[in-house]
Amino acid sequence: MKKYLLLLIVFCISVSVGAQFYKHKVNQWDSKGQRQGLWITYLDTTNKGALISKEYYKDGRETGVCLYYHTNGNVRLKFKFLKDNIKVKYFDEHHKLTRKGWAKMDYTEYNVHYYWEGIWKFYGKHRKLKTVAMFSKGNSPVVLKGEPLENNQ
Repeated sequence: MKKYLLLLIVFCISVSVGAQFYKHKVNQWDSKGQRQGLWITYLDTTNKGALISKEYYKDGRETGVCLYYHTNGNVRLKFKFLKDNIKVKYFDEHHKLTRKGWAKMDYTEYNVHYYWEGIWKFYGKHRKLKTVAMFSKGNSPVVLKGEPLENNQ
């Protein structure tokens, strides 16, 4: 019986120490004033309301997979940063894919310019492909296939 109790105590201590080791600090600034690591944003200041975003930063720039949420908790926008390109997916409130494509970010000392670049696909009901369009540096798109794009696309 004592062996089991000792084993249980050792297990509980190791789990507790391991949990502390893996606990991530969030919303951290480095000495240069740049965001680092995981950043989580909520709709309210109590950090218990609706989740707005989960983003990862390295040296003040987004990296990895960043998610933005609808107020109902479903993912609204997913960025996947791949070297100089960003794979982008938009979802409606019911988590149905509405559009996907590629984007870029140009960084200057004072600004970040985000723009759609390359082929984008737009979906209608039942995830049926409505439009395929080509974007170049955020300029007006060229529709390659399907319906004309609406102004709010």
